[in-house]
Amino acid sequence: MSRRAYRQYMDYIAYTSPEAEAFCSDTAAWRAGLRQFEREHVRPARFIGALLADPSRLTDAEARSLMDGLYWIAIDMQNCPHLRDVSFFDLFTYDELFGLWQVVNARMYVCNACAPANKGLMPRQAVHLLRNIVESADRALASGRPCADLRFGHDTHLIRLLALMGVEGCDGREADPEKFHLAWQDYRVSPMAANLQLVFFRRAADDDALVKLLHNEREVLLTGLAPVSGPYYRWTDLRSCLLRLLSR
Repeated sequence: MSRRAYRQYMDYIAYTSPEAEAFCSDTAAWRAGLRQFEREHVRPARFIGALLADPSRLTDAEARSLMDGLYWIAIDMQNCPHLRDVSFFDLFTYDELFGLWQVVNARMYVCNACAPANKGLMPRQAVHLLRNIVESADRALASGRPCADLRFGHDTHLIRLLALMGVEGCDGREADPEKFHLAWQDYRVSPMAANLQLVFFRRAADDDALVKLLHNEREVLLTGLAPVSGPYYRWTDLRSCLLRLLSR
């Protein structure tokens, strides 16, 4: 097993074009709609009133910042084994937690997945990664030896890859922010340790390989491509489908 971690691999593991960086920036036009969405769904008055004797000492912006900061602490505490007996979730009502998550989910959806607002720009950021996967698979099959190519990256780039490939459950399209959470959920698409596996099966070197896809260890299909049996695709069919995505 060989391990490589060099900046040159970032060109496909974590590629983001200048156009995509501009689209995701805080000054992008669509952010105004997100800020309005946040004002409508995150209301800190009750939360701050339960914490402070004099809530009026905080401006609205400060109240929102405090609520948001404690929300992320509560979320991240789940990742700390020594804090498993401590929780900040009881500081929030269910509706407050849901509203905060809706805002986070909306931002992740527009910046990485198949939200119509990005017009396909963000899934296209995974083109280089998908090309590397196809080329690596071709080399592995040509070698005739059992092998595995493993890649590690951040959640946003996996989300873009899943959206580009059309992995079921990861490519929902919804233009209404009030329905984003029905079309796409960040915790399901990319939880901690999220992964996509392409598992190849071949009886002989001259056989066409069969491939199944696992998303977070669950068998999944691709939108618009029929398998030959169960979750299995012929590599020739899947490869042709993926190459069409690369050529768009």
